[in-house]
Amino acid sequence: MAAPRPACKCGYDRDHLMVSREPRYGVWKGFWVMFMGVSMLPYRVDFRCRVCLQVFDATTDPAVMKDTM
Repeated sequence: MAAPRPACKCGYDRDHLMVSREPRYGVWKGFWVMFMGVSMLPYRVDFRCRVCLQVFDATTDPAVMKDTM
C-alpha cells in the first residue's frame, strides 16, 4: 500500500488545481532569472495551497523542477 501524499489543511495534494508550484532560486540564480530573463533550474519547488496559503510539500526532483521552467 502506498503512503498517503502530503496535503494542505483543505485536503488538496500537489496535483490539485488550487495548488501552486513555487520555484526557489539561490541569490545569484534569482538575479539571473529576475533581471536577465535567463531560465535556470531552481534548487527546490514548494507546493502552496491558494486557499489556506500553506506550504505543505517540497521537492528537489529534477523532473518536477524542469516542469516549472
